[in-house]
Amino acid sequence: MIGLNVRFERFRPSSFLLGKDISMMRMREWMNDCSSNHVACSEKMNAQNDSNRPARLLDLASTVQTGHNGIRLAQTESGVTYQYACLSHRWDEAVHAHRTTRENLTENQDLITLDNLPQNFRDAISIARNLDIRYL
Repeated sequence: MIGLNVRFERFRPSSFLLGKDISMMRMREWMNDCSSNHVACSEKMNAQNDSNRPARLLDLASTVQTGHNGIRLAQTESGVTYQYACLSHRWDEAVHAHRTTRENLTENQDLITLDNLPQNFRDAISIARNLDIRYL
């Protein structure tokens, strides 16, 4: 039998995550600092090159149709600047059903119901809206 030596330590309380409001305020401060004080970041935030712009973005402005709250898929346009955030996630079965295809493209351009999206998508939408980012 192998003996295990387990030692429990008391962790000091962290002031990093003190709640949603404080975390959102901190993220806004970081974004403002980045865009105000970092030339390269400011250039990337304000420049929109058509060759690296996504063809479609989720427009997070609230859309309500037939009593359902949602968002919509928007075609991006040449020469228009879009401030957007990216969500990195795994395309597993939980999100596979939420892909845009030829069959549901028009429907998604009208309304994507929030209640039908996975929790990580809803969280990303909530955070982006709190940071005044219109597109995801």
